[in-house]
Amino acid sequence: MAAEQLSAAMLLPEDVTVEQVLDGSYEPSVSELLGAAEVLEVPVAVLTGKLPTSGHLGVSLRLGRVKGSDALSGPLAYANRLLDYRALIDSWLGVAVAPLREQLARVKLSHDPFGKKAGMVTADRVRAILGLGDYEPIVDMVEMVESFGIPVASLPLPTNVHGLNVRDLRSGDANRVVLVSSADVWSKQRYTLAHELCHALYDDKDQVIIDRAEDPVALPEYRAEAFARHLLLPTRAVKRAVREAPTGLRRWQPVAASLMAGFGVSRDATVIALQEDGRVPSEELDPVRFARIEDLMSTAGLVDWWREFSESEHVESGSPMLVARAAQAYGHGWIRADLVADLMRADVETAERELAAAGWQPHS
Repeated sequence: MAAEQLSAAMLLPEDVTVEQVLDGSYEPSVSELLGAAEVLEVPVAVLTGKLPTSGHLGVSLRLGRVKGSDALSGPLAYANRLLDYRALIDSWLGVAVAPLREQLARVKLSHDPFGKKAGMVTADRVRAILGLGDYEPIVDMVEMVESFGIPVASLPLPTNVHGLNVRDLRSGDANRVVLVSSADVWSKQRYTLAHELCHALYDDKDQVIIDRAEDPVALPEYRAEAFARHLLLPTRAVKRAVREAPTGLRRWQPVAASLMAGFGVSRDATVIALQEDGRVPSEELDPVRFARIEDLMSTAGLVDWWREFSESEHVESGSPMLVARAAQAYGHGWIRADLVADLMRADVETAERELAAAGWQPHS
Protein backbone atom coordinates (compact mmCIF):
# COMPACT_ATOMS: atom_id res chain seq x y z
CA MET A 1 0.00 0.00 0.00
CA ALA A 2 1.31 3.44 -0.96
CA ALA A 3 2.08 5.94 1.79
CA GLU A 4 -0.32 8.39 0.14
CA GLN A 5 -3.21 5.91 0.47
CA LEU A 6 -2.49 5.31 4.14
CA SER A 7 -2.13 9.03 4.81
CA ALA A 8 -5.48 9.70 3.16
CA ALA A 9 -7.18 6.89 5.08
CA MET A 10 -5.84 8.24 8.39
CA LEU A 11 -6.72 11.87 7.47
CA LEU A 12 -3.28 12.98 8.65
CA PRO A 13 -2.54 16.72 8.85
CA GLU A 14 -0.84 18.11 5.75
CA ASP A 15 2.45 18.63 7.58
CA VAL A 16 2.58 15.03 8.94
CA THR A 17 3.95 12.12 6.90
CA VAL A 18 3.39 8.39 7.28
CA GLU A 19 7.13 8.06 7.93
CA GLN A 20 6.74 10.25 11.03
CA VAL A 21 3.98 7.95 12.27
CA LEU A 22 6.10 4.87 11.68
CA ASP A 23 9.24 6.23 13.35
CA GLY A 24 7.27 7.41 16.39
CA SER A 25 7.88 11.14 15.98
CA TYR A 26 4.13 11.67 15.52
CA GLU A 27 1.59 9.97 17.77
CA PRO A 28 -1.67 9.38 15.87
CA SER A 29 -5.04 10.05 17.46
CA VAL A 30 -7.68 7.39 18.02
CA SER A 31 -9.63 8.50 14.95
CA GLU A 32 -6.44 8.37 12.84
CA LEU A 33 -5.68 4.88 14.10
CA LEU A 34 -9.24 3.81 13.26
CA GLY A 35 -8.68 4.97 9.69
CA ALA A 36 -5.43 3.02 9.48
CA ALA A 37 -7.04 -0.06 11.01
CA GLU A 38 -9.86 -0.01 8.46
CA VAL A 39 -7.65 0.31 5.38
CA LEU A 40 -5.02 -2.13 6.66
CA GLU A 41 -7.65 -4.59 7.97
CA VAL A 42 -5.79 -4.74 11.27
CA PRO A 43 -7.49 -4.23 14.66
CA VAL A 44 -6.70 -0.98 16.46
CA ALA A 45 -5.53 -2.99 19.47
CA VAL A 46 -2.77 -4.50 17.31
CA LEU A 47 -1.72 -1.08 15.97
CA THR A 48 -1.47 0.32 19.50
CA GLY A 49 0.50 -2.68 20.74
CA LYS A 50 -2.17 -3.69 23.27
CA LEU A 51 -2.72 -6.93 21.37
CA PRO A 52 0.30 -8.77 19.94
CA THR A 53 0.03 -9.93 16.35
CA SER A 54 0.12 -13.49 17.68
CA GLY A 55 -3.11 -12.72 19.55
CA HIS A 56 -5.17 -12.36 16.37
CA LEU A 57 -5.17 -15.24 13.89
CA GLY A 58 -6.30 -13.11 10.94
CA VAL A 59 -3.41 -10.66 11.41
CA SER A 60 -0.90 -13.47 11.86
CA LEU A 61 -2.10 -15.10 8.64
CA ARG A 62 -1.75 -11.86 6.67
CA LEU A 63 1.76 -11.39 8.04
CA GLY A 64 2.72 -15.00 7.34
CA ARG A 65 3.58 -15.63 10.99
CA VAL A 66 1.67 -18.87 11.56
CA LYS A 67 3.76 -22.03 11.48
CA GLY A 68 2.78 -24.36 8.68
CA SER A 69 0.41 -21.73 7.27
CA ASP A 70 1.19 -22.58 3.62
CA ALA A 71 -0.04 -26.17 3.77
CA LEU A 72 -2.83 -25.23 6.18
CA SER A 73 -3.92 -21.96 4.61
CA GLY A 74 -7.48 -23.15 3.86
CA PRO A 75 -8.24 -24.68 7.28
CA LEU A 76 -6.62 -21.75 9.11
CA ALA A 77 -8.65 -19.26 7.06
CA TYR A 78 -11.78 -21.21 8.02
CA ALA A 79 -10.75 -21.20 11.70
CA ASN A 80 -10.36 -17.43 11.47
CA ARG A 81 -13.85 -17.13 9.95
CA LEU A 82 -15.25 -19.21 12.83
CA LEU A 83 -13.70 -16.78 15.29
CA ASP A 84 -15.20 -13.84 13.38
CA TYR A 85 -18.61 -15.53 13.16
CA ARG A 86 -18.55 -16.33 16.84
CA ALA A 87 -17.82 -12.68 17.70
CA LEU A 88 -20.61 -11.51 15.40
CA ILE A 89 -23.16 -13.97 16.78
CA ASP A 90 -22.15 -13.17 20.36
CA SER A 91 -22.68 -9.47 19.62
CA TRP A 92 -26.32 -10.25 18.77
CA LEU A 93 -27.17 -13.07 21.16
CA GLY A 94 -24.72 -12.51 23.99
CA VAL A 95 -21.86 -14.81 24.92
CA ALA A 96 -22.88 -18.46 24.75
CA VAL A 97 -23.21 -20.42 27.98
CA ALA A 98 -20.49 -23.05 28.32
CA PRO A 99 -21.98 -25.67 30.72
CA LEU A 100 -18.74 -27.49 31.50
CA ARG A 101 -16.37 -24.53 31.66
CA GLU A 102 -17.04 -23.80 35.32
CA GLN A 103 -16.81 -27.49 36.26
CA LEU A 104 -13.57 -28.09 34.40
CA ALA A 105 -12.10 -24.86 35.77
CA ARG A 106 -12.24 -26.54 39.20
CA VAL A 107 -10.07 -29.45 38.08
CA LYS A 108 -6.71 -29.44 39.80
CA LEU A 109 -4.30 -29.89 36.91
CA SER A 110 -1.29 -32.12 37.46
CA HIS A 111 2.02 -30.50 36.58
CA ASP A 112 4.13 -33.59 37.17
CA PRO A 113 7.37 -33.19 35.16
CA PHE A 114 6.73 -36.64 33.71
CA GLY A 115 4.24 -35.64 31.03
CA LYS A 116 2.51 -39.00 30.76
CA LYS A 117 1.78 -39.09 34.46
CA ALA A 118 0.49 -35.51 34.42
CA GLY A 119 -1.90 -36.34 31.58
CA MET A 120 -3.12 -39.53 33.23
CA VAL A 121 -3.73 -37.89 36.62
CA THR A 122 -5.55 -34.91 35.12
CA ALA A 123 -7.70 -37.18 32.95
CA ASP A 124 -8.76 -39.15 36.04
CA ARG A 125 -9.63 -35.90 37.83
CA VAL A 126 -11.69 -34.67 34.88
CA ARG A 127 -13.63 -37.93 34.78
CA ALA A 128 -14.22 -37.70 38.52
CA ILE A 129 -15.51 -34.12 38.50
CA LEU A 130 -17.83 -34.95 35.59
CA GLY A 131 -19.18 -37.97 37.46
CA LEU A 132 -17.91 -40.48 34.89
CA GLY A 133 -15.97 -42.64 37.33
CA ASP A 134 -13.77 -45.42 36.01
CA TYR A 135 -16.18 -47.32 33.80
CA GLU A 136 -18.51 -44.85 32.05
CA PRO A 137 -17.70 -44.00 28.41
CA ILE A 138 -17.83 -40.46 27.06
CA VAL A 139 -20.67 -40.68 24.56
CA ASP A 140 -20.13 -37.50 22.54
CA MET A 141 -16.67 -35.90 22.45
CA VAL A 142 -17.80 -33.04 20.20
CA GLU A 143 -20.48 -32.11 22.71
CA MET A 144 -17.98 -32.31 25.58
CA VAL A 145 -15.44 -30.02 23.92
CA GLU A 146 -18.13 -27.57 22.81
CA SER A 147 -19.60 -27.58 26.31
CA PHE A 148 -16.24 -26.18 27.39
CA GLY A 149 -16.94 -23.27 25.00
CA ILE A 150 -14.77 -24.43 22.09
CA PRO A 151 -16.34 -24.71 18.62
CA VAL A 152 -15.48 -27.96 16.80
CA ALA A 153 -15.64 -28.55 13.05
CA SER A 154 -14.60 -31.48 10.86
CA LEU A 155 -13.06 -30.79 7.44
CA PRO A 156 -10.26 -32.03 5.18
CA LEU A 157 -6.80 -31.40 6.59
CA PRO A 158 -3.42 -32.13 4.98
CA THR A 159 -2.15 -35.70 5.04
CA ASN A 160 -0.84 -36.73 8.47
CA VAL A 161 -2.52 -33.79 10.25
CA HIS A 162 -5.19 -35.01 12.64
CA GLY A 163 -6.25 -31.72 14.19
CA LEU A 164 -5.69 -27.99 14.67
CA ASN A 165 -6.13 -26.10 17.92
CA VAL A 166 -6.26 -22.31 17.47
CA ARG A 167 -5.82 -19.95 20.40
CA ASP A 168 -6.96 -16.37 19.77
CA LEU A 169 -6.95 -13.32 22.05
CA ARG A 170 -8.86 -10.82 19.90
CA SER A 171 -11.75 -10.52 22.35
CA GLY A 172 -9.50 -10.11 25.39
CA ASP A 173 -9.89 -13.64 26.74
CA ALA A 174 -8.34 -16.71 25.13
CA ASN A 175 -10.84 -18.20 22.69
CA ARG A 176 -10.18 -21.48 20.91
CA VAL A 177 -11.38 -23.26 17.81
CA VAL A 178 -10.66 -26.95 17.15
CA LEU A 179 -10.66 -28.51 13.69
CA VAL A 180 -10.41 -32.28 13.20
CA SER A 181 -9.60 -34.17 10.04
CA SER A 182 -12.65 -35.53 8.23
CA ALA A 183 -10.31 -38.09 6.66
CA ASP A 184 -9.81 -39.83 10.01
CA VAL A 185 -11.95 -42.67 11.32
CA TRP A 186 -14.45 -41.72 14.01
CA SER A 187 -12.44 -43.24 16.86
CA LYS A 188 -9.34 -41.25 15.86
CA GLN A 189 -11.43 -38.07 15.71
CA ARG A 190 -12.57 -38.70 19.29
CA TYR A 191 -8.97 -39.21 20.36
CA THR A 192 -7.93 -35.97 18.64
CA LEU A 193 -10.70 -34.06 20.41
CA ALA A 194 -9.64 -35.42 23.80
CA HIS A 195 -6.05 -34.45 22.96
CA GLU A 196 -7.12 -30.90 22.05
CA LEU A 197 -9.22 -30.59 25.20
CA CYS A 198 -6.05 -31.17 27.21
CA HIS A 199 -4.32 -28.27 25.43
CA ALA A 200 -7.29 -26.08 26.32
CA LEU A 201 -7.38 -27.15 29.98
CA TYR A 202 -3.69 -26.33 30.39
CA ASP A 203 -4.10 -23.23 28.19
CA ASP A 204 -1.04 -24.21 26.16
CA LYS A 205 0.13 -20.93 24.65
CA ASP A 206 0.92 -21.71 21.00
CA GLN A 207 -1.33 -19.71 18.70
CA VAL A 208 -1.84 -22.77 16.48
CA ILE A 209 -1.14 -26.29 17.75
CA ILE A 210 -0.90 -28.82 14.93
CA ASP A 211 -1.67 -32.40 15.94
CA ARG A 212 0.42 -34.42 13.49
CA ALA A 213 0.77 -38.17 12.93
CA GLU A 214 4.14 -38.41 14.64
CA ASP A 215 5.55 -39.12 18.07
CA PRO A 216 5.15 -36.28 20.59
CA VAL A 217 8.34 -34.29 21.13
CA ALA A 218 7.48 -31.85 23.91
CA LEU A 219 5.89 -31.96 27.36
CA PRO A 220 2.49 -30.56 26.25
CA GLU A 221 2.24 -33.25 23.56
CA TYR A 222 3.23 -36.15 25.86
CA ARG A 223 0.76 -34.83 28.39
CA ALA A 224 -2.05 -34.44 25.85
CA GLU A 225 -1.48 -37.94 24.44
CA ALA A 226 -1.68 -39.54 27.89
CA PHE A 227 -4.66 -37.38 28.83
CA ALA A 228 -6.58 -38.42 25.71
CA ARG A 229 -5.96 -42.10 26.25
CA HIS A 230 -6.94 -42.13 29.91
CA LEU A 231 -9.88 -39.76 29.48
CA LEU A 232 -11.41 -42.04 26.86
CA LEU A 233 -10.24 -45.40 28.24
CA PRO A 234 -9.58 -45.41 32.00
CA THR A 235 -6.99 -47.73 33.50
CA ARG A 236 -9.40 -49.52 35.84
CA ALA A 237 -11.75 -50.33 32.98
CA VAL A 238 -8.85 -51.96 31.12
CA LYS A 239 -7.76 -53.93 34.18
CA ARG A 240 -11.28 -55.18 34.76
CA ALA A 241 -11.56 -56.29 31.13
CA VAL A 242 -8.28 -58.21 31.48
CA ARG A 243 -9.41 -59.90 34.69
CA GLU A 244 -12.65 -61.01 33.05
CA ALA A 245 -11.04 -62.11 29.78
CA PRO A 246 -12.03 -65.54 28.39
CA THR A 247 -9.52 -68.30 27.85
CA GLY A 248 -8.13 -69.41 24.51
CA LEU A 249 -5.54 -68.56 21.87
CA ARG A 250 -7.35 -65.47 20.58
CA ARG A 251 -8.79 -64.43 23.93
CA TRP A 252 -7.77 -60.79 23.52
CA GLN A 253 -9.76 -60.25 20.34
CA PRO A 254 -13.21 -60.00 22.00
CA VAL A 255 -11.68 -58.04 24.88
CA ALA A 256 -10.14 -55.50 22.53
CA ALA A 257 -13.31 -55.29 20.43
CA SER A 258 -15.47 -54.64 23.50
CA LEU A 259 -13.14 -51.90 24.75
CA MET A 260 -12.94 -50.28 21.30
CA ALA A 261 -16.69 -50.24 20.82
CA GLY A 262 -17.64 -49.55 24.43
CA PHE A 263 -15.30 -46.60 24.94
CA GLY A 264 -15.01 -45.37 21.34
CA VAL A 265 -11.27 -45.76 20.93
CA SER A 266 -9.03 -46.98 18.14
CA ARG A 267 -7.37 -50.37 17.91
CA ASP A 268 -3.92 -48.80 18.40
CA ALA A 269 -4.99 -47.02 21.59
CA THR A 270 -6.61 -50.21 22.87
CA VAL A 271 -3.52 -52.34 22.23
CA ILE A 272 -1.34 -49.79 24.04
CA ALA A 273 -3.76 -49.75 26.99
CA LEU A 274 -3.83 -53.56 27.20
CA GLN A 275 -0.04 -53.62 27.25
CA GLU A 276 0.56 -50.72 29.65
CA ASP A 277 -2.41 -51.05 32.02
CA GLY A 278 -3.39 -54.69 31.56
CA ARG A 279 0.18 -56.02 31.42
CA VAL A 280 -0.73 -58.21 28.46
CA PRO A 281 2.45 -59.43 26.69
CA SER A 282 2.92 -57.78 23.30
CA GLU A 283 3.08 -61.04 21.36
CA GLU A 284 -0.30 -62.14 22.74
CA LEU A 285 -1.87 -59.09 21.12
CA ASP A 286 -0.74 -59.94 17.57
CA PRO A 287 -4.16 -61.52 16.76
CA VAL A 288 -5.65 -58.11 17.63
CA ARG A 289 -3.10 -56.05 15.70
CA PHE A 290 -3.37 -57.98 12.46
CA ALA A 291 -7.08 -58.84 12.35
CA ARG A 292 -9.52 -57.05 10.07
CA ILE A 293 -11.59 -54.64 12.16
CA GLU A 294 -14.81 -56.30 11.01
CA ASP A 295 -13.50 -59.73 12.02
CA LEU A 296 -12.39 -58.31 15.35
CA MET A 297 -15.86 -56.88 16.00
CA SER A 298 -17.43 -60.18 14.97
CA THR A 299 -15.74 -61.94 17.91
CA ALA A 300 -17.76 -59.73 20.28
CA GLY A 301 -20.95 -59.54 18.21
CA LEU A 302 -20.43 -55.84 17.54
CA VAL A 303 -20.17 -55.68 13.74
CA ASP A 304 -23.47 -53.84 13.19
CA TRP A 305 -22.80 -51.43 16.03
CA TRP A 306 -19.34 -50.56 14.67
CA ARG A 307 -20.66 -50.14 11.12
CA GLU A 308 -23.32 -47.73 12.34
CA PHE A 309 -20.75 -45.47 13.92
CA SER A 310 -18.45 -45.72 10.90
CA GLU A 311 -21.07 -44.66 8.36
CA SER A 312 -20.61 -40.91 8.79
CA GLU A 313 -16.99 -40.81 9.92
CA HIS A 314 -15.60 -39.01 6.84
CA VAL A 315 -18.38 -36.44 6.49
CA GLU A 316 -17.49 -32.77 6.85
CA SER A 317 -19.45 -31.05 9.60
CA GLY A 318 -19.65 -27.62 11.14
CA SER A 319 -19.68 -26.63 14.78
CA PRO A 320 -23.04 -27.73 16.25
CA MET A 321 -22.83 -24.93 18.82
CA LEU A 322 -22.19 -22.17 16.28
CA VAL A 323 -24.66 -23.57 13.75
CA ALA A 324 -27.46 -23.62 16.35
CA ARG A 325 -26.73 -20.05 17.42
CA ALA A 326 -26.37 -18.89 13.83
CA ALA A 327 -29.76 -20.39 12.97
CA GLN A 328 -31.27 -18.43 15.84
CA ALA A 329 -29.65 -15.19 14.64
CA TYR A 330 -30.77 -15.94 11.08
CA GLY A 331 -34.34 -16.36 12.30
CA HIS A 332 -34.16 -12.82 13.73
CA GLY A 333 -32.87 -11.54 10.40
CA TRP A 334 -29.54 -10.52 11.93
CA ILE A 335 -27.24 -12.62 9.73
CA ARG A 336 -27.39 -13.93 6.16
CA ALA A 337 -27.93 -17.48 4.97
CA ASP A 338 -24.47 -17.65 3.37
CA LEU A 339 -22.88 -17.22 6.79
CA VAL A 340 -24.98 -20.07 8.18
CA ALA A 341 -24.06 -22.18 5.14
CA ASP A 342 -20.35 -21.64 5.75
CA LEU A 343 -20.78 -22.72 9.36
CA MET A 344 -22.70 -25.80 8.22
CA ARG A 345 -20.03 -26.67 5.63
CA ALA A 346 -22.85 -26.65 3.05
CA ASP A 347 -23.98 -24.58 0.05
CA VAL A 348 -26.48 -21.76 0.55
CA GLU A 349 -29.37 -23.65 -1.05
CA THR A 350 -28.87 -26.64 1.26
CA ALA A 351 -28.54 -24.36 4.28
CA GLU A 352 -31.76 -22.47 3.47
CA ARG A 353 -33.60 -25.76 2.97
CA GLU A 354 -32.39 -27.17 6.29
CA LEU A 355 -33.12 -23.90 8.12
CA ALA A 356 -36.66 -23.87 6.74
CA ALA A 357 -37.17 -27.53 7.68
CA ALA A 358 -36.09 -26.67 11.23
CA GLY A 359 -38.60 -23.82 11.35
CA TRP A 360 -36.13 -20.95 10.97
CA GLN A 361 -37.27 -18.21 8.59
CA PRO A 362 -35.62 -14.79 8.43
CA HIS A 363 -37.70 -11.89 9.74
CA SER A 364 -37.13 -8.36 8.54
